Amino acid sequence: DRDALARAMRAARSAGPDRRQAMADKGRALLLQHLRWQDVAARTIEAVAAWRAASARRPPRIGWITTWNARCGLATYAKHLIDAGAEAVAVLAPEQAERLRDDDAFVQRCWRTGKWDNGLGRLALAVDETRLDTLVLQFNHGLYNFEELASFVHGQVDAGRSVVVILHATADPEGQPGEPANWQLRTLAPALVRCQRLLVHTLDDLN
Repeated sequence: DRDALARAMRAARSAGPDRRQAMADKGRALLLQHLRWQDVAARTIEAVAAWRAASARRPPRIGWITTWNARCGLATYAKHLIDAGAEAVAVLAPEQAERLRDDDAFVQRCWRTGKWDNGLGRLALAVDETRLDTLVLQFNHGLYNFEELASFVHGQVDAGRSVVVILHATADPEGQPGEPANWQLRTLAPALVRCQRLLVHTLDDLN
């Protein structure tokens, strides 16, 4: 407190010799009681220990929502990134008849691709049961019903999870069947702005 220090200095200057000596003795006693080098070292050690304890958080429990184990560019993309990562993940993949090999133990099949009914309620239940706190969702226009996807993302953010969306396409396709809004990113915009990160491939996608 600058003002308090200024007042104390003025009081010391105007005090008589006995009063100044008493103030000096009191200050010395305070220093010896609380501010010796061993006291400073002890508080530093305590602060470092507290910082380490706060930093020793458990790693995030990550779930990838993606195609998997299929002849699909998104599945290959996801596998390369997951294989290169240090953290264990859960893969929440769609149901599919054809697979390149048997699924690994970390794969759950719990939703459907397509524009009409993805069964994302089952996906949300799998996220809860697996106790995930971070979701990486691969997006392409043809994979999801947009209204259902938006509802799912809102629900996950409301539950306190971090959601990262990888947008593999940002240009809305034209001439698709069904409602145009089911193919337009602006339908998803209110949900996407709540995500922790949106990842795209090019500057054109960013703009």
